[in-house]
Amino acid sequence: MQRRRIAIIIAASSVLGAAIFIVRGAMVDRAAIDSARSDLQIVQQDVAATRVSSALEYLRSAVLLCQPALDASWANHAWSRTVRRAELQSLRSELEQAVAAVEDAVRARAVRADRLRILRDDVDRASDSTELSAIDARRSEIAAQLALDSPAAHASLEARIAERRAEFENDHRRNGEALAALQSRTVTAATNDRSAELLEIIDAVPPAPMRGNDKRDFDLARSNAATLHGEVLVRTTLRPALEQAKSATSARTARDVLQRLRDDPQLARIPAPSGARALTEARSRVSERIAELEAWEAGVRGITEALNAGLPGSAAAALARLPSCDDRTATELTAIRVEFPARAVASFIQGAITAVDRSDWSALESLANQVRPGTVAWMSLDAPARATIARSIEQVDLRVDRGLYQQFAREPRVELADRYLQAWPLVNRRMAPIVMAWRRSALAGRTTLAMIGVRWSTTGAESPVVGLEDRPDARVEVRIGGESVMIADAADIREGETSRFDPMPEYECSMPPAEPLRVAGEARIDLRDALVTDPIAVGAVTMAVRDWRAARVVEIPANDATWGTRAHQVLFRVCMPDAPALPPFPAAAR
Repeated sequence: MQRRRIAIIIAASSVLGAAIFIVRGAMVDRAAIDSARSDLQIVQQDVAATRVSSALEYLRSAVLLCQPALDASWANHAWSRTVRRAELQSLRSELEQAVAAVEDAVRARAVRADRLRILRDDVDRASDSTELSAIDARRSEIAAQLALDSPAAHASLEARIAERRAEFENDHRRNGEALAALQSRTVTAATNDRSAELLEIIDAVPPAPMRGNDKRDFDLARSNAATLHGEVLVRTTLRPALEQAKSATSARTARDVLQRLRDDPQLARIPAPSGARALTEARSRVSERIAELEAWEAGVRGITEALNAGLPGSAAAALARLPSCDDRTATELTAIRVEFPARAVASFIQGAITAVDRSDWSALESLANQVRPGTVAWMSLDAPARATIARSIEQVDLRVDRGLYQQFAREPRVELADRYLQAWPLVNRRMAPIVMAWRRSALAGRTTLAMIGVRWSTTGAESPVVGLEDRPDARVEVRIGGESVMIADAADIREGETSRFDPMPEYECSMPPAEPLRVAGEARIDLRDALVTDPIAVGAVTMAVRDWRAARVVEIPANDATWGTRAHQVLFRVCMPDAPALPPFPAAAR
């Protein structure tokens, strides 16, 4: 159709050119010219009314009317080109205007045809009634022109719009029914606490296609189902779990509740953020309950273990820190506090007996300090228990006094003296003046080493039954700080015997108690055999001066690996000549 219109326009333009050429020099027939002009007027009217097809027909008629007259006039009346020039020019102008008007009308018609095709495509692509209404409004703007240009195409477009509108209405009605069914199902599932069905609703696929706000409405319905799903889980799972944890009587039971919250498949997926927050909060509260019960159980266990170990002070401290976490534990805590005084007295007696059996006077003193007046343990006792403990403390203090003094007297040194005087004068120490005097003398006094003798092992003699005149002799030398300080001779030595020196060689020094003292011994044995090398046994001991004093008797091993692995023992007695004598603990105080 478009190509045909263009061909007509081209033909009309060609005829118009020929007619102008002929009119310039020809005498045109009057009737034909008037008829052509009438047709041109109709062309202008049709163009104005967008009747393009009619305008084309009248333009073709005008050209056909003009052509024979112009051809004849051109052949027979050539002189008229001068006489009728103005009239022919007017006719030419009218023909040009008509052709231009028809060309514009044809182009406008082509544009409307394109818009018609676009409208048809937009109608097919429209997704909802709103878009379709906008397309119909665009059609209405050019409906009159479309009806004239292409009535059939325009009617088809109107029918397609009506068809699509009916399709949208059907889809919207179907989606509305599906949404109503989904909402009804959601309410029923939430009312009956069916969380699995709510998950199915959340995962439900809406009908297709969706129109207008249908998708938004379905999303809101599924979001509401997710919220209700969280509320159902709170009612059916989380709240009962919290109640079970609250009523749990042990941390193990509460941990089982928490484990169920972690393993429950219904809690593996919670779409709604509010439900997820509720689950997190529930797990946190159960964990807090577990911590409370564990603290309670650990406190009760600590009290029992301390009492069983004979440590009432530690038990009292644990009792003071023990918090109750509910009404049940508060009742139990009251019962524990009521029973504690009797249990603490029994624990104190048990701990005292154990410490005395071990002669552990430090532990016994520490035990007494745990329950003295003013301590946490003392404040936890009732009047009868305090009276019993007070009497026991007096006996314990006396036993500790005697034990520490006897320990010091057996091994007198500054450290044990300090240990004996540690609690004095807050605690009575009957031998404190004597120990203080000894301590002052020991710190400022002298230390004396006396070589008592030598206990021999392998001497190198061929036979232990040789005559007395054949036994070897020995010379023993002691060095301190590289200098020889003691020398003694032993005659006729024998394996397994001890040679004693009289008088005993001595060495005296005034070194501080903490300073190290190294004593080296050397024993040269004379085998009385020119063919055999005499054994030379050497050895040394290094200790702080206070350790030499505390040991009282020290043996220095001296050995010559060439003659055997067993060492000779050089014996020393250590004493403090300036320290006072230590009397026994008073019998009356025992």
